[in-house]
Amino acid sequence: MKKINNYIAKNINEYNDLYSKSISHPENFWSDIASTFDWRKKWTKTLEYDFNKPEFKWFLNGKLNITENCLDRHLKHNPNKTAILFEPNDPKEATQKISYKELHRRVCVFANVLKNKNVKKGDRVCIYMPMVPELTIAVLACARVGAVHSVVFAGFSATALAARINDSECKVLLTADGSFRGSKVIDLKTIVDQALIKCNSINSTIVLKRIGSDIQMNSNQSWWHDEIKNISTDCFAEEMDSEDMLFILYTSGSTGKPKGMVHSCGGYMIYSAYTFLNVFQYKPNDIYWCTADIGWITGHSYIVYGPLLSGATSVMFEGVPSYPDYSRFWNIVEKHKITHFYTAPTAIRALAKHSVSLVESNDLSSLKVLGTVGEPINEEAWHWYDKNIGKVTGRLKNGWTPEEAVDLEEHKREHNVDKDFTCEGKSYPNARALADAYDKTHRYVSYRMSLGATPEQAVGLESFTPDTETSRAIEFRGTNYPSLLALAEAFNVKYTLFISRRHRGWSLEDSLELTDKARSRTSSSDTTNISIDGNTFKDSNAFAKFYDLDPLVVEKRMNSGWSPQRILDDQ
Repeated sequence: MKKINNYIAKNINEYNDLYSKSISHPENFWSDIASTFDWRKKWTKTLEYDFNKPEFKWFLNGKLNITENCLDRHLKHNPNKTAILFEPNDPKEATQKISYKELHRRVCVFANVLKNKNVKKGDRVCIYMPMVPELTIAVLACARVGAVHSVVFAGFSATALAARINDSECKVLLTADGSFRGSKVIDLKTIVDQALIKCNSINSTIVLKRIGSDIQMNSNQSWWHDEIKNISTDCFAEEMDSEDMLFILYTSGSTGKPKGMVHSCGGYMIYSAYTFLNVFQYKPNDIYWCTADIGWITGHSYIVYGPLLSGATSVMFEGVPSYPDYSRFWNIVEKHKITHFYTAPTAIRALAKHSVSLVESNDLSSLKVLGTVGEPINEEAWHWYDKNIGKVTGRLKNGWTPEEAVDLEEHKREHNVDKDFTCEGKSYPNARALADAYDKTHRYVSYRMSLGATPEQAVGLESFTPDTETSRAIEFRGTNYPSLLALAEAFNVKYTLFISRRHRGWSLEDSLELTDKARSRTSSSDTTNISIDGNTFKDSNAFAKFYDLDPLVVEKRMNSGWSPQRILDDQ
């Protein structure tokens, strides 16, 4: 049997050679790589596509189960190798090391639990859990029985959870009594119960005891630890077609209604494993850590599937980089001798605001490869990361998911990524650097600049009122208005809000709140009391102003189901 290492580039010449083959003969290239995995039945055709639909199918008529490649095949040679290294939120709580043999056993047990709940191939299972090993076990157990998992980030509200359950018509919900996030304890069960009021498809809810809270269990709800008692450790993996659904993962909803993105079994398996090995150059004894949440595609591909398909040791971290202080990431690197560290530019910017002594007090010599993901990394964050963390390695990689790649040029335009600014006589390479220098969010600065603010006005050094002198005259619904300001005032709409909506491509009707869609988007935030950190705000605008956020971004995200805490965490 071919080995996938034969297709991993070891230097730039090998990379160029492999890349050339992938472009000139893509079917042969990917067929050779797919042959290094275990299949029940080989495919009859590697690729079929139609760019006009668009539709792409990989490894047609191939039969497999992805968990046999994540787990079973590693039992032959490395059963005792650590598959998951779990670092809890509380640094005083013991680390868990789960071997491939133990992970296989626990996945099979929970897969049988799902079977006992009458979960069959093609059924959808919603997973709303904190970053604990049972989350990975739940994901793989679904795949084992052929169920489609839909992981919902555990920071989402009851409304967002209910919308995703209903859209995919989930049969079973897997959750926890709560979660630990830094110094906070979050009551997930109450959120779940609120969501289920609006859901009719859920037949069973299984609850993991994580925080040990005193909760009320309803008739169709049961404890995880009770369900796994006296359950067989043998579970034959369901045979899946390469094009069968593996999972549904919803977009965040920050740009509109959340969309359920479907990933199938065969093509996803090959690509997630190959990119993991080729990009990160993972070696058998390395310790790999992606700090993302499994609730996002990065977590699916580069905490669960990519590493486990490759027989790697993958670190799962329950906490946040600021707890108990901002040295936590680097404490963990030293503690577990992390070799590969993969995090987000947002996290790097937050860490860079604190003393470098928090980094220097830890031994980071184990690091070999650094990566960032989630967005194109800005220059200042890259240099801080390279200088203070990357000094032990020359390998620093940046990646983003397909959806983020599509939005890259729009991101650059909207946030002035590539434009130089001068403020108080000092030059800044882009809006983010300007914002960081004055302790503002880049969204706040970019929002004001989109309305014509100077750099000094954008960071609050000078007062700012949008320039109405240059506003053009406009005719709307048979009436002439001397300026856009006059138009906005005629319809009692805040001018900055109106202009910002127009910059984002809204129609005049939507921008002036003359449509049902626009009115619903506005009223849902204006009438909501928002409570966080002991503060209560009458609406999203008050919340945004207090935390120095872009009010339109806050409004859009809250209407899409983002919780106030997640909005703050995203900063």
